[in-house]
Amino acid sequence: MAARRDNAAFLRRLWALEERLVAAGLPPITPWWRATLERFYLSGKPRLVVRKGRRVFASTCVAPRLAVAEMLWGAHPHLPGTPPNVFAFLSIKREEASKRLRGIRAILDVLQIKYTTKGDTIELAERPAIFAVVTANFRVSVGDTVAFAWCDEVARWNDDASGANPAEHVIGSLSPALATLPDAKMFLVSSPWTVSDFHAVQFERGETSGQCVAFGTTWEINPTLSEADTREREPDDRTWRREYAAIPSPTSAAPFFPDDALERSRDVGRVGPLRHVEGRRYRMGLDQAFLRDRFGLGVVSSELADADPLTGVRSGRVTVVHLAEAWAAEGNVLASLRRVRDACVRFDTRTVAIDQHGGAPMQELLRQHGVFAEIINWTGGDGEGSKLARYRAVRDAMIAGALRLPDSPELFTELRTIQVELSPSGVERIVVQRTRAGHGDAATALVLAASEALARGPLLPAARMTNWERLEKAQADHRLACLVGVSMVSPR
Repeated sequence: MAARRDNAAFLRRLWALEERLVAAGLPPITPWWRATLERFYLSGKPRLVVRKGRRVFASTCVAPRLAVAEMLWGAHPHLPGTPPNVFAFLSIKREEASKRLRGIRAILDVLQIKYTTKGDTIELAERPAIFAVVTANFRVSVGDTVAFAWCDEVARWNDDASGANPAEHVIGSLSPALATLPDAKMFLVSSPWTVSDFHAVQFERGETSGQCVAFGTTWEINPTLSEADTREREPDDRTWRREYAAIPSPTSAAPFFPDDALERSRDVGRVGPLRHVEGRRYRMGLDQAFLRDRFGLGVVSSELADADPLTGVRSGRVTVVHLAEAWAAEGNVLASLRRVRDACVRFDTRTVAIDQHGGAPMQELLRQHGVFAEIINWTGGDGEGSKLARYRAVRDAMIAGALRLPDSPELFTELRTIQVELSPSGVERIVVQRTRAGHGDAATALVLAASEALARGPLLPAARMTNWERLEKAQADHRLACLVGVSMVSPR
């Protein structure tokens, strides 16, 4: 497609602007980006699709400079009496897109161009141009004339209302807004997610008459990071391949816990539970049974690692799984509750973590047996406290060699049934396979207990009197007070 403007002249002005900004203290555009932009602009095509690794200065450095250059020298015609041309930044989260405006303001300040900021827009005082933030969701509406559109992390867009990636809808609504300007440019820039999302499909189309494509890993685009640096930052190979090597994940389920991480956590020779150690404090997780499932119980402790034999310094910590078991309720829930209470007595704790599925009734049943159940919400998504985040925390501890598991074939079989599935919409979720032996009940309880321990840190040594001794003493004191007619506060 032949462009009406002189793209070679545009590039010369862009690089002159780059020199001025770098001289003013702003970071430079990397050689990979320079070569990619040269090729794209000289092609005259309207769209560039980039598959990249993370941390490559795309949205913080490249996007604002291109937007300002397009505004200054893009030769985008404007009809008098019509709204200003829009230079848009699209992101699934408005606060993320709003960060691009910081870069715009910094550049305009260096160039001493007058502007006013109104909410999520920057309007120039002497030019018919607006820099605007647009939230990418199914409700997007673009009625103005758009000269430049930077679509950020397209593969990771996820609409809160629908739960799907709205990229196809958003780009379909946005494209006509660029149609009336012959040299309008659209950038679909994203690290990969799945092999079948909208961005992946556009990238796989390759070079066409209407688009250029570019690929780069983190270390290829950002020379300040090496491949070794990225592997150190992300030890999980599946995540590293997607986030830094820019290789999309398959949408089908894959094992969540890598075999090498499981083997690294295996406490060779220990099949059964460790014995209770006086002074050590424990956390317990319970996967309550419903229908065909079994009860699962996990008990862990998280403590400082052993001292270094050379320095004598204790650094870091290790989370030890003392018990991970499952059993069939066989219609006798009371027997299972007594089994949980016996484990609490054995490991000197009155508290057990349970999930929200049937949590309130189970909480009351456990209370009647002297056990306090803390309901943990296994939320969806990948935010802090979500089910996925808890599983990741346990997996990271395995990878780091900071988790010790009993050498139990049954437990390892359960852990290997746990998979991660990536939907075409980009939603990642944990999948626990149902087998004849159960539904990953012991493994689920283990993850619940271990994630609680990892989130809260190592526990301090327990007091000399156990929790159960304190409970029994408080109950005896209360009974005595009732006999002599003294009003007392309920025991803690």
